[in-house]
Amino acid sequence: MTGMDEDGPADADGPDGVGGAAAVLLIDVENMIGINARTALLAARVDALLACAGPGVPAVAACAAARITADGERELSARQVTLIKTETAGGAADQALLDEAARRARAGCRHFVVASNDSRFGQLAGLGRLDIVIWDTQEPRARSYAMRAASVRRLPRPGTVTARPAVPAEPAAAPARAGMPAWPEPRRTGRRQTAARWAAAGAAMLAGAALTCAGTVLGAAVASRILRSRPGSREDLA
Repeated sequence: MTGMDEDGPADADGPDGVGGAAAVLLIDVENMIGINARTALLAARVDALLACAGPGVPAVAACAAARITADGERELSARQVTLIKTETAGGAADQALLDEAARRARAGCRHFVVASNDSRFGQLAGLGRLDIVIWDTQEPRARSYAMRAASVRRLPRPGTVTARPAVPAEPAAAPARAGMPAWPEPRRTGRRQTAARWAAAGAAMLAGAALTCAGTVLGAAVASRILRSRPGSREDLA
């Protein structure tokens, strides 16, 4: 399936060879698949991209040779995806895809489906129709990149792993307390917070006053009872 001609990788699956296909899917492996991705993860993500591009659209992927496993290469080959391996130098894989797109454009290709959020691929809009495919966890790195595209399609990212459990045992914002649910407590701000503080202070003052009054009345009653019970009190003299 995968070979090389004098200009670069040859894709024999197109109707007329390299330039026979009217469209091509360009896959930025490091950006969309991951560095040395596990075989199952690579297969799931590549399958999602191929399905998005549609049947009969040839695919070309590129990445640094040291950033894809041998099993990953076999998975791409099994799916008839041409792989361009480059040096590890920054931007080498992106440039390889851009060069491949230019070569195909010279052969008649006018539709470029780019699986990457890297804004460098925006220049392909000058060669024909540009459609961007990214994961729903990504955004185009430059607004101009999205503006130059005919469409931007976001796909669910296969194998996405969250950084923390979906249901944390104890939210950091509000540690669980005995007898209380482990949910964050609402925080008051501004005037509401000030009013709440004044209301709490007023309630405390009223409660203190009530306790003071009750204590005074109770003390007077006790004192009166003690005076009545003493020998020689007015009641006894009478």
